[in-house]
Amino acid sequence: MKKIIAVTSGVEGVGKTCIALNLSVALQKSGASVCVLEAGSGVNTSASLIGVDPDFTFLDFLKDGVSLDKVFLEGPLGVTIIPGCAGFQKLAGYPGDTQMKIAKEIKALEKFDYMIVDTPSGLSAENIALSRAADLVVAVYNKETDAITQALVCIKLLLSHNYSKEAMLAPNMLEPGAGSEKLAQRVEKASKANISQRIKSFPILYMDDVVARSVADKKPFMETSPQCPASVGIEQISASVLENNNIDPACDPAKYIFDVAKYSIDSNLAANIDKQKSYQDGEDKFKNRLLKALGLPPVKKAKTPEKISAKRPAVESQIHLQSEPSPAVSKYIVDIFEKNVQAQEKILTLLENMSGGHTGRAQEKIGDKAQVSVPEPGRPSGKTFFLDFDEYLLKQND
Repeated sequence: MKKIIAVTSGVEGVGKTCIALNLSVALQKSGASVCVLEAGSGVNTSASLIGVDPDFTFLDFLKDGVSLDKVFLEGPLGVTIIPGCAGFQKLAGYPGDTQMKIAKEIKALEKFDYMIVDTPSGLSAENIALSRAADLVVAVYNKETDAITQALVCIKLLLSHNYSKEAMLAPNMLEPGAGSEKLAQRVEKASKANISQRIKSFPILYMDDVVARSVADKKPFMETSPQCPASVGIEQISASVLENNNIDPACDPAKYIFDVAKYSIDSNLAANIDKQKSYQDGEDKFKNRLLKALGLPPVKKAKTPEKISAKRPAVESQIHLQSEPSPAVSKYIVDIFEKNVQAQEKILTLLENMSGGHTGRAQEKIGDKAQVSVPEPGRPSGKTFFLDFDEYLLKQND
């Protein structure tokens, strides 16, 4: 095997899986043999894009000992698709003899020249691990600000965990014109200035009606419309991959899978991802530096929800407190009690802390949330709170 390529993204809906599948077809058309490892868990997978419902997945191979040959799906132009690739972290806990057996069977993947790994979207240990163990990472983004910044955050996390190989940006679904070219240039410039000088960008993949039709027809556009703008862009990416096969020694797919398992349970990686996710809007200085470099306004700091910390009173006294002055709240509480006894203390505690002794009035009920208005002295309309019973939070809406 010459190269393992991870196609990733910071958010869903940027065309990552479509690029992974069509890149595999382009490489296959060049004479190489290619397999696609599906590691994403979304609705759109390479198998779904060609209208195939797999009988077995890679997880069946890992957990239940199903032969890897039975997992393989025959894709377009001879591309092999390996669906449902998940559960890597469990490999690290398998007994040694089981690991050896799995590694021996994964060795069969060495017959392929390239393995395209369609990673999950977003910031997760598995996503970063799948990319970290690859020889080339392709981070896909579209024109949306969040898609751009999250793709760059993914690359930043990779490089902070000793990823030393190739990382490329892939601008996708941009409108033809000078504006999109300037955007792609600014993104590449921002990545070099704030992350690493060695990050490069593939040519832009422009919006193309052919892509939507190919998804509807369940056939890759590289197969049905090889001359369309999207196919031309994928061919350029394929040519770049074929030109850079300076991997020595040859890739070992078994080592890749077990490296992913090891990286997936890396506590330092998990801590850094949690730290990134825990940033409140406006506190992420790195993301705001990126936005400034892109010529976009920084994210404003969001209001922090008020956490409920008061001691929970007795359920009986709370029912009495709310039942007489506020029949609407009382009926709402009774309804919840009948449906979910475990929720009763949460709801009552939230109501008491919110009202502060004032009369609460339930105005609207939406799923597991309620909108409640609390009158205040000198403020006839009161304050409106949104109660999220699962999170123990009061979110104030002035």
